[in-house]
This record gives sequence, structure tokens and C-alpha cells, in this order.
Amino acid sequence: MKKIVLTAAAVAMAASMASADVSINIAGRMQTNAFQRISTETKAASTATATTNKYFGMDKASGLGYGGLSNDDTVTLKAEAENYGVTYAWNNTMDAQSNGIAKLNTLNVWMKFNNGLKVRAGAWKDGFADGAYRVKSYGDASALQGNDWEGSKLGGVYKGLNTTFIDNMAGLKGSELANSAFVEYDLEVGDGKLNLLGGLVRVNYKEQVNAAEAAATTLNDGTINTADAPDSETTTFYAGPVFRALYKSDAANAQFIWKNAGVKEHAFGLYVMPNITKELTLNVGGALGFTKGYNDAGVRSQSADMALESWTAELRAQYKTGALMISSYNSITQLCLEAGAKDAKFATAGVLNKNVVTGVDIKSSNMAMWNELGAKYDVDDAISVGGTIGLLTPLSVAESAKGVDAAESLGVQVRITPWVQFRAAKSAYVDLGLTFATTENEVTKGTKVAVTEFAVPVVVRVKM
Repeated sequence: MKKIVLTAAAVAMAASMASADVSINIAGRMQTNAFQRISTETKAASTATATTNKYFGMDKASGLGYGGLSNDDTVTLKAEAENYGVTYAWNNTMDAQSNGIAKLNTLNVWMKFNNGLKVRAGAWKDGFADGAYRVKSYGDASALQGNDWEGSKLGGVYKGLNTTFIDNMAGLKGSELANSAFVEYDLEVGDGKLNLLGGLVRVNYKEQVNAAEAAATTLNDGTINTADAPDSETTTFYAGPVFRALYKSDAANAQFIWKNAGVKEHAFGLYVMPNITKELTLNVGGALGFTKGYNDAGVRSQSADMALESWTAELRAQYKTGALMISSYNSITQLCLEAGAKDAKFATAGVLNKNVVTGVDIKSSNMAMWNELGAKYDVDDAISVGGTIGLLTPLSVAESAKGVDAAESLGVQVRITPWVQFRAAKSAYVDLGLTFATTENEVTKGTKVAVTEFAVPVVVRVKM
């Protein structure tokens, strides 16, 4: 009987697969540095300069960039019929810290009903977003990524903000692989099409307004009131609602985004892509993040008023003519949340999504700007040359990071990488670059640290 059941199940599965389009895609990526040196000079007013040189970081976890030899491969299995489908992808990442264990990258299950309603569920490591708004094309910055290109996705350039990776509908505050479920519906509006998407995204949000925190308020005479404690209240969000409206027409494309990660935790984004010329692609927009503020006791609480967390303004552009392509990404973010007690407010600092200079980790700014410029020229079908210039400019040191011995200034981070790409086919190529990166920061008062990086990155990539 068991054999009959298994046979029937196998026949049913085969019949189902026969009615669907099934594909397997493999994207293999191997990266290393043929050479790498990171030189750190510490300059103090009262001591001699100390220089430290590091060669060939052995893995990405070391904070020294590509280094050693690492693989990042993706295998994607997709099966789709007319009104339903599933995509399953996994990564095999291997470096000196890993033995190459495969991990989930994407699970996307969807179905579309006769009335046009579409239901989707899954998890996305690299985000669930409309990729057109990245303004990114094949080989625009060769295969060099990370520090060299697109160091930050759309939204805030700091980690953990409500606006971090704002257009990732399957992540809140920059989270990855969060279980998500959506419904979608398409409408004809004027000369264009409007796609409406709403859903829920898994989030770990729990806050308790307890007696001690709520009662610790300053009285008029300066003493702390700990008596007459009020009742406590606990709020838990197991999932956060999200909404997106995508409009596409001949004149322009636009998207509006709203995400809610908890009590008084909101993000709003608006991006517009005007269709000006065939050669030029533009994306201009920005995002606003709101969060719970601080009460008079200087404690962040859902009982406090909602406050502006951050704002971001962005411009991405790409121009293509013949064999030449020029791309530019520009983004600025300011953290607006003030901390401290009622009469001693000060601006808080944030941790940047990524730094331009390898091994540098700035954690004391509250306003920063990314500027990236890339160019590519196709010499022929087999060779392309180009280069990238990246600038990360911390525009201010947060007041919360200032003190008697704290940092007084942060320097501009500069990264320049000319490169050449050799192609065996459009989806099989080797990239060879030459990187120079540098910055100087005053980490404590009177002490400056200058970091300089020279590297020869090599990337081998094959897509099938």
C-alpha cells in the first residue's frame, strides 16, 4: 500500500512539474587579493608615530576585505506555471572561517487568482525590492562590490534605522531573511499601471514600560520620584505591516513605501524615476524615519512622543551611449534623534552600513554622505576597462560621542579603483583591479589615525 501511495505521489509530482517551466541557475563567485597592504599610522602630539602594516587579510571576517580566497556561490531552482510558482535559492559561502555550508538565500512561493489578486510568501536574504530603482546594469562597476561600489542600498546609510534598505519589503530596519507574506493587486491608472502591495514581515520587537522606568521622573526640587509607581505595560510586535505602491508609465516610474517595525517605529520613502531620454536613467527621492523619543527622565520609551529618527536624500544616475557607461550614486543621511534628560539634550551617533577604507569603522558621526562615480568602456566583446571613485564624508561628530578626550573631527574616506575585465562570455569573466584608499580620523583629542590601503583585487565569476 505504501508503495502505491508513493508511486501515486511521484506521478502527481511529475505531472505538476511537466506543466511548469523549471530552470536551475548557478552563479559562482570567487574573490581574493593578489596583493593587499593596510598601513595604519597613529600620530599623537606627545609620542612618535607608530606604523602597523597588515598584508593579505585571510578572510572577510577579519575586516581586511577580500584577502585569502573566498567563494560566494548561489544556486537557484525555479518552477513556474501560469498562475503559481516557487523559487528556492541557497548560498554556499566559503572562506578561512567557513567550510562552505549552504544557507538559504531566497524562498519565494506565489500564486495568482482569476480576479488578479496575487499572494506571495517567503524570505529574501538579499531583499525583496524592485531592482530598477538601484539604477544598476550589467558590469557597471565590473564585479567589484562592497567597499568599491554601492556600499549602501536605498535609504539610510546607517545600520539599524527604520529607513535602512527602505525598499526591501521583506526586511525591517535592515533585517535579512525575515519570514514575510504579501498580497498584491494591479490597477490601470491613467496611462500607467499601479501595483499595490501590502504584507506582514517578521520582527522581534518587545518593550515594557515598567514601574521603575515610568516612575523615575525628576520632581521640581530635583529629586527622583520612586513612589507611587504606575502599572507596567508590555507591547510585543511579532510582525510589522508594510505597504508599497509602484506606478509605471511612459513619463515616469515612482514608488511610495511605508514600513512599521513597532510602536512609533515608522519609515516612509518616495522615489521617482523620470523618463527623460533613452540614454539616461535617473532615480531621485528620499526617506524619513520616525521612532519613539526620550521621556523627561532621559529614557527611550513608547510612552514618549514620536520623534524624527533620520532623513535621507538620494540621487542615482546612469548614462549609456555606445560602448561607454557612466554611473553615479549619491546619498546623504542625518540622524535627528536627541537623547538625554529634558534639560540636557544631545545628538546621538550611528554606525555606518559600510566604510570606504577597509578596516575603518566609524561609530561617532550623526550625518554622513556617500558619493560614488563609476565608468565602464567596452573595448570589444571580450575586454572592458573602467574605474570607480568612492567618497564617504562624515559631516559631523555626534554630540553623544564628544567629551574631554573624545574625537574632534572625522576625515573623508577616499577609494579609487581602476579595473579591467576579461570575458570568455557575457556571463563568464575575470576582473582585475588596483585599489588605493585612505583616510585620517582624530579618534581621541590630539591623536590622529591615518589608514592607507593598497590592493590588487581579483574576482572570477560565472553565471549559468
